[in-house]
This record gives sequence, C-alpha cells and structure tokens, in this order.
Amino acid sequence: DIFIPHVMPKMTEKQKEALRLAIKEGYYDYPTKIDLNGLAKILKISRVTYLEHLRKAESKIMPGIFGESFENT
Repeated sequence: DIFIPHVMPKMTEKQKEALRLAIKEGYYDYPTKIDLNGLAKILKISRVTYLEHLRKAESKIMPGIFGESFENT
C-alpha cells in the first residue's frame, strides 16, 4: 500500500475492505444497487459493525476530497 495522506489517508484493513466492497457492489451508485444489510451479509458481520467501518473510512477520506475539516460546521 502507498500512503498519500491527502489522497488516501491511513485506514485500517477493515475500513478499506468496507469501502472497497461498497464501491464494488454499487452502494454509491444511483440508484443504489445494494444496501448496508446486503454489504454486511457479504462480509458476515452485523450491519452496525459494517456501518462503523464504512463511516470511519468515509470520515477519513472526505476532508482530503474537500480540502478542509468539517468539525467546526
């Protein structure tokens, strides 16, 4: 893995796996092709656990995309 802080922040393997799966299975497509329950089922983990991994990954990526932190908004 190449670590480029502003493009791809450091994520745990679980966070990377959750994000890659969401992209691969069409979670971010419009209309969405799969929901959180379906993604969690593929990984054989609970929906809550999957959502936690995905949200943490997203929260690490978003500031780099927009070039700012949203903590103060």
